[in-house]
Amino acid sequence: MSNNTDITLSASIAFMKNKEAIMNVFKKADEGLKKAKEEGKNGIVIFDRFIKWEDFNEIFDLGEYIYKNLQNQTYSQSFIYRLLSYTNMVEEYVNSNYEDVSKLLYISKFNYDIYRNLIPKIANKLGIKNYKKDEEIIFKQEEISKLKKYFDNIPDENSFIYKYMKIALNYAVRKNRGGE
Repeated sequence: MSNNTDITLSASIAFMKNKEAIMNVFKKADEGLKKAKEEGKNGIVIFDRFIKWEDFNEIFDLGEYIYKNLQNQTYSQSFIYRLLSYTNMVEEYVNSNYEDVSKLLYISKFNYDIYRNLIPKIANKLGIKNYKKDEEIIFKQEEISKLKKYFDNIPDENSFIYKYMKIALNYAVRKNRGGE
């Protein structure tokens, strides 16, 4: 490995449907590569987002974690799609220069989703009958705390949820569709 900091590696990954013309994929990949070079080099564009190499592992480790919870049915596919809609709200909020505060409703929607869908599943898994009483124990479970770390804050243009959450979620969804 070279210690030359002037050398960078930029890449792009484009996805296609199995009946899509291969030339369209080449075009998407080439556009992604141009975007990678414009947005700072030394990274990859995937799902139309630029990722610096140093952030790559965190994003895809989270994607793998989400996928694992889809497989063990702690998270449902519809729950992941709702998380994707919350990331859209984050993008709209940040892209409005923080003026469209109505998009911050994603935080309360996310928390409602946790209460309605995850807490009962996790309580059942832990054998807790009265989860209102043992709520603190349930909230410490990684399946909830890991997501709250990202979704329970007001975002800015540098926050993980704005920059990368959509990639991790899309990765998990696509992997879940394709199986192992």
